[in-house]
Amino acid sequence: MPGLWGLLEIGRRALSAQSTAMNVTSHNIANANSPGYTRQRVDLAATMPLKDMSGFLIGTGVSVAAIERLRDRFIDNQFRQTNSSLGSATMRHTVLSQIEAGLSEPSENGIQALLTGFFNSFQELASHPEESSARQAVLQQANRLVSAFNRIAGTFTAQRMTVAEDATSKVNRINELTRRIAELNRQITNAQNAGNVPSDLMDQRDRALDQLSQYTSITASLDSQGSMIVSIGGVMVAGNGTSVSLQSAVVSGVLKVSTTTGQEVNINGGELGSALELYNTTIPEYMTKLDEMANALIARVNAVHAAGYGLGNPPPTGINFFTGSGAAGIAINTQISSNINTIAASSTGAPGDNQTALALFNISSEQLMGNNTLTLAQFYAAFVSGIGSAVSSAQGAGSGAELVLAQLSNQREMVSGVSLDEEMTNMIKFQRSFEAAARVVRTTDELIQTILNMV
Repeated sequence: MPGLWGLLEIGRRALSAQSTAMNVTSHNIANANSPGYTRQRVDLAATMPLKDMSGFLIGTGVSVAAIERLRDRFIDNQFRQTNSSLGSATMRHTVLSQIEAGLSEPSENGIQALLTGFFNSFQELASHPEESSARQAVLQQANRLVSAFNRIAGTFTAQRMTVAEDATSKVNRINELTRRIAELNRQITNAQNAGNVPSDLMDQRDRALDQLSQYTSITASLDSQGSMIVSIGGVMVAGNGTSVSLQSAVVSGVLKVSTTTGQEVNINGGELGSALELYNTTIPEYMTKLDEMANALIARVNAVHAAGYGLGNPPPTGINFFTGSGAAGIAINTQISSNINTIAASSTGAPGDNQTALALFNISSEQLMGNNTLTLAQFYAAFVSGIGSAVSSAQGAGSGAELVLAQLSNQREMVSGVSLDEEMTNMIKFQRSFEAAARVVRTTDELIQTILNMV
């Protein structure tokens, strides 16, 4: 090919290569603000040289060796791990904050204040054991305390149901993303088999992986065909054109995630991982502690109250103050609520005796909880403090993950992001190269015309 015709071919190749380079640069500029877009770069390479008639190797021009997609897989993996941690912390903080708000502490409607008011009403009854107003005050304080226990227990139950519903919606979203990844895998593989590099489709796949990592921890790796294999909890959920759907269900009181064929999936991290932990562990532990406190209150108050006497002839005795069990089931005995004279203040039934009322008041200082190391009020204060600490911990974890994610995003942007200044510089460079190549073609054409005119 050396000679004038070879020179013309060199010019043609240069025009083609510089035109491709300008197309890629223009594509970068157009997508500078597109979420998930990865900067592309044209790799130009010299074509194979040929010997001329003198035996020297003569260059034959330039070609586009590849259109490279600038991506760092290590940063991607770190980003997705951190994104999963952020999703987990955010979910946990959101739910625990709602639980903390439902306790209404500290306030006059919180159990802490109502428990104090309930026991103080027995102290007032001890000062006026014969008066109906004192007994009415006891009943009123008891009603408020019981209502608070019932309300908070209901809040826990409702919050648990909400978490289960939220988990279902997150599983559905995971299924959408894995189906999308599987379809993109198929399209990418087909394009690569045809000799193309589908960079934009790869960007869409990476963006879907980023979104998926928000809901749970994932493992993603490329197979020999360029298909992204995605696994969750050791179960492959997306491959080349295929995906596995997940489902969530409460089985024997435990919220589980499994495939549609029944294989259980171990979910860790992300919003879904936190949802499972909250439903299966965290909220039940809170409910158990609240029930433990309510049961201790019921048992001790009933034991003291049933041994005392109310007002009447003969004075009523042997009556439990509370019925039911647990925070959700605690209630005031209907015998008490329908007749305040059945509220016991006396230990003997004698007029003016206030020993049972004093004993009921003294329950407030008895160490009934924590292996007989804490009073009811101390146990509940520790319970509220524990929830507050969990909220603060989740908030701190979320803030830390956000900071790391921002740093990783900046690192990713440095590798994959589009710099308009750099792209404009490239555009000018390729433009000048294109103009020079065009000048080569025009000059070669003139030389060929000169030779033709000589014939």
